[in-house]
Parts: sequence; structure tokens; C-alpha cells
Amino acid sequence: MENTMLSAEEMPSFNNTLSIHVDWSVERFEYMYVVARFYAPFGDGSYSGWQEPVTPPAITVNGIDTTIENWFPGTDSTSYLMGQQGPGFDQHAQYFRYYPAQKVALYDHLDINVSGQFQKAGYFSVVCYYETVVKETGALIDQQMELIDSEMTTTSANGNPYVINNPSVFYYADPEKKTLNLTEMSVPPATERSLPVHKVVVNEDTGAISFFRLDKDASDSVVADEVATDGCSKGYLFSYKTPEQRACILRIKVPQTFVESDSPDTTFGYYQTREFSIGANVEELVPPVLNFWTVSSRMLHDYIDEDGYAYVFFAPNEFVKTMVEEQQTPEMQPPLMTWGNYTGFVLGEPTFATILRYRVPSDIWLGSPINGVCYPNADALEPVTAEELGDYLPEMYGDTFENFLNGKIGAVNKDSTWPVAE
Repeated sequence: MENTMLSAEEMPSFNNTLSIHVDWSVERFEYMYVVARFYAPFGDGSYSGWQEPVTPPAITVNGIDTTIENWFPGTDSTSYLMGQQGPGFDQHAQYFRYYPAQKVALYDHLDINVSGQFQKAGYFSVVCYYETVVKETGALIDQQMELIDSEMTTTSANGNPYVINNPSVFYYADPEKKTLNLTEMSVPPATERSLPVHKVVVNEDTGAISFFRLDKDASDSVVADEVATDGCSKGYLFSYKTPEQRACILRIKVPQTFVESDSPDTTFGYYQTREFSIGANVEELVPPVLNFWTVSSRMLHDYIDEDGYAYVFFAPNEFVKTMVEEQQTPEMQPPLMTWGNYTGFVLGEPTFATILRYRVPSDIWLGSPINGVCYPNADALEPVTAEELGDYLPEMYGDTFENFLNGKIGAVNKDSTWPVAE
């Protein structure tokens, strides 16, 4: 899309109400909370622009103000670093959690009003997570209701800035900054969420590591979003390596995203996925060592090869720390490495999982996780395949650190072309 001069027009506002009802003769509300997510906050447009705080929406439940929790990132270093533990968070995103002031069990309906001003970010959504209990059996049912930025109602004459062909958020003046009374995160991010049980699928001959789509059970029970009509989230792929694979390399054909540079589209266009990121998440019981764990689509776009692919390396923390010291990289930014024919950012060892996040992947895009089979539970899980995702299938290889130092990561040789997947 063509970029134009920044307009002096005020950033549009939004106002929506999500309504949830239960039949008291059958069930009642057990609990609920709301999460607002901002991915790829733009800030000053630099790699570190995501660190500039956005202004979250105001949310009421049945007309009563909620308590807003600064879920991630927190204002202290401990809560920030915890974002890489377990399923964790996207390092470059901002998350806010809202709790109702009243007991939801007292109501047979919840009217959740969401209002505010759009922010300069690649993606914004509000998801209500709630649980009901069936009176007759006591069974608990986890449910969610999602509102994505492009679905929000605005009174702007130009229309919603996340709708194709409308002026985007980058057409407008910066939104008004507001100081809100935010509480700090009360529950560590990994303690209430988990991915499916470790299902490691690694080719013993090549070191190839398979990726999975979230199954239906996990999409229901994990604090996930982007749940598709088939019942599985279309917003994530994940993989597990073996303990022996201390060094890994991932190749991904980079999708077209909204924030690809320091000059995003001022007219909103079609994007294969709104935002995409790669995260190296660590085990919950191991204190984090590095100050970074995510590579964003913005970063990937700066290092695409002639065929449209980008590369991310994963290595032992001490090795990565040495690279940081040698390159004097910014505190929360991974170093770069050229390894023979391949150049990419270097993250720490994903001792928990490698997590790929997709925001609003287009249903007509071949690389969308929705093209992978939706399995009912972790026991049934099978890896996503090239038949499902085509050239956009993530390819990851792992090996010992010694072999990496000798120029080899599984089937990948640093001085050779990328291996053809079996």
C-alpha cells in the first residue's frame, strides 16, 4: 500500500458491548475476566518501539468499572522476564487483564462494554474468558468470546482503521496518552496455562523438529485466542526439541504483515497475517537468563533472503550472552549471527517450546495454521505438514552444540543449500 503524509486528524475511538447470557435453571457463571492484547505496538518505529506503553481500553461489566491488571509486561524486571516461562507471552506485545468488581455468579447476564481510542499497533483484540457450572452435574465449562480490532464499531467518518482500504492507525495523529490505575500482575503467566503434553517428534537421522497446531482441548483450556470455527486456535504453532539438541536453526517463509518496517501502510491493506513472531520459551522452574526471547515479523523482514525466507538460531544461553557482549546489542534485543550461508537473530535455548504466533491469519492464505488438522486432544496430535501449509511450513533442525560449532545442525550444513525436507 502507498504511504501518505501523516494526517492531523484525531485517532478514531471505538465503543462495543459483548453480551453473555446463561439460563439460571441450567447453569450459572463461575468466574470471568477479560484480556486486551496489543501486538507490535509501534512506539517510535524502532526495534524497541514496542516498549512504549499503549493506553488500554476502558471496560465495564454491567455498568461497573473493572480492576485493570498490567498482565504483561509489568513495570518491574521480574515480571517481564517471567514472560518467557512456559507458554508465556510475546515479548513485543502488551497484555492487560480486567476483573469485575462484583461476583458474576449473581447475574444471569454479563454486558461487557469496551471503549477507548485505537492505538498505533499491528493488532488489538479483547477476549472475555468465562466459566459456567452446570447445576445438575457440577461440570465446569470454559468458554470465550472474542472481539478483534477490525470488528469494533467507530463513529469515525473514515471508518474502522483496521478495515481494508480505510485509513489505517498510521494515517492519524498519535492517540491521547492516558494514565490509568493499573495493578501489577497477581498470577505468574505460566502457572495457569499449559501447552499439550510434550509430544516430541524429531527425525533421528536429520534432526528435523516437527510443529503442531493447538488441539481442541488445549484451545478450550489454555488462555488462547483466535479459536477458529473448527474448535482449534488458528493463532499458534509450537514444537518441542530433544534435550540433546542444544543448537537449532529455523527457516520460515516470511508472511506479509501490517508492521513490516518503520513506515507502515497509512491505508490498511490485505495481509497474509497481521503479525507473526517466533518465541524461545523456557521451562517454568528455571530462572530466565536472557532479556529477550522473541523475534518479530518486523525483525524477520529485515533479513529475508532472495527466496523470501528468514532464519532464527537457538543456542545455549552462555553462548548467546557472549554474542550480546561482543556486539553490544540493546538490552532486550537478540544478537545477529552469520553462519556460513545463513544469517539471522539468535535466541536462547527453547527448553520449554518454540512458539510461533499468528495474529488474524487470513483464511485464504496457505500458511495459516487453520489449514492444519484440528485434533481433539493431545493424544491425537500429529505434526502440521507441507501438504497443509505449503512453502510456509516452518522447518527446524537441531543438533549438539559441538556439531553446530563444526558447521552442522542436523541436515543443515552452514556452507550448503537448505536441505530438501523428507
